Amino acid sequence: MDEQFNFVNPKAGASFESRIGTLYGSYAVAHREPIRDDYVDAAPGEKPEPEVLGNLEAGLRKTTSTFNYAVNYFLMHYRNQLVLTGAINDDGAYIRKNAGRSYRTGVEITAGYAFSNKFQVDGNLSLMRSKTDYRDTDAEGQIREYKNADISFSPRIVGGLRARYIPVKNFSAEWQVKHVGSQYLDNTSNPNLRLKAYTVNDLRVRYLVNAPKFADIEFNFLVNNLFNVEYESNGYAWDGTPYYYPQAGINVMAGITARF
Repeated sequence: MDEQFNFVNPKAGASFESRIGTLYGSYAVAHREPIRDDYVDAAPGEKPEPEVLGNLEAGLRKTTSTFNYAVNYFLMHYRNQLVLTGAINDDGAYIRKNAGRSYRTGVEITAGYAFSNKFQVDGNLSLMRSKTDYRDTDAEGQIREYKNADISFSPRIVGGLRARYIPVKNFSAEWQVKHVGSQYLDNTSNPNLRLKAYTVNDLRVRYLVNAPKFADIEFNFLVNNLFNVEYESNGYAWDGTPYYYPQAGINVMAGITARF
């Protein structure tokens, strides 16, 4: 199949420096063409269309020697958004198709603070609402419509926190926590086809040995899923049945890096 797409992607914005930080705002239009798999996996009689996005953003950001913060509001309005259907093809890849009216809107917050040159904390939080009007066809060929349904694999809340401690030169310890809210495996908002929210903690320790006549050697020790949480971070849906990809419990990795 030979397809040709001609897109114009304009963007306009402005920023203003103030005492509390940099205020900014912008609006952009973007297009994205379907990929090969979108054509291959399309249902008989369906042809994927290019995706059109109108993106409005506004926010405030500031950085100093001891702290930084940024607050960003976004409103992404789509036409023909290529959303994941929740199903997979014979190769195990996710299938996408065009949705009807859809949008994503929310707030992204990042912040960090250095209490001293030995202890720093930073984090991020995303609060998002993702909705679509979705049409699907069941096994009997009946068309099903879902109005204002949650877009698949779009958690409403995602957040992270990291604390870093450097007690002595060349040694550091980092504690990281990540939270992902519940999300749906498809675009029907069916509570039986949902990934549960989860929170995981990781611990990383690093030590650097300086050997000027040889190399710098860094020792790394990482404990993933420190509290042995049982969770699934992904999955798919097939004929109304959920299938999950469970993640590993507590696990440990160690490594040595030499820089000559």
